[in-house]
Amino acid sequence: MENKTKKSMVFGAVILLISGLALSGCLNGYDELELNEFKFVEDHDSLEEREPVYDDVNETVFMYLEVEGFEADDAVIEWSVYVTARDPDGDVYEGLERNEITNTSEDIGGDWGIIESGPELTPPEEGWEKGENEVEVEVLDHVGEKDLIVEETFEVE
Repeated sequence: MENKTKKSMVFGAVILLISGLALSGCLNGYDELELNEFKFVEDHDSLEEREPVYDDVNETVFMYLEVEGFEADDAVIEWSVYVTARDPDGDVYEGLERNEITNTSEDIGGDWGIIESGPELTPPEEGWEKGENEVEVEVLDHVGEKDLIVEETFEVE
C-alpha cells in the first residue's frame, strides 16, 4: 500500500509540473506575434495617419506598425522587418522584394516585448503603377522564432 501511495504522489507531482510548464507559456508570454496597430502615415516625424491614396507616382509610402509578443533572451529581443511591394497585377516591383528595413536587437528589461517600426517604401525608378498596389510587411522575432506578415494596399491615382 505504501508503494502505491508513493507512485500516486510522484505521478501527481509530474502531472502538476507538466501542467505548470504548459500554462507558464500561455500566462507569461505569447504563442505568436500580435499586430496592435498598422497605419499609413504622412512621414516618420509626425506619424499622422493618412488615407493610403497617392497622387504622385514617385511618392514615398510611409507606414507605422506596433507589434507585441517578442520573446527576450536575457532581456534582449532580436527582430527584423522586411517589406515587399507588388504592382496592381500582383507582380513584385524590381528591387522591392523582401527589402530589409530593420535588423536589430534591443534591451527591453524583461521577458516579453513590443516593438514600433516605421517602414517606408521608396518608389521604383519608373514610379508606382497606377491602381491598387500591395505592400507586405514581414516581422521576425529571432529569439522566439516567430513571424507576422501584414498585407495592406495603397492606391496610386
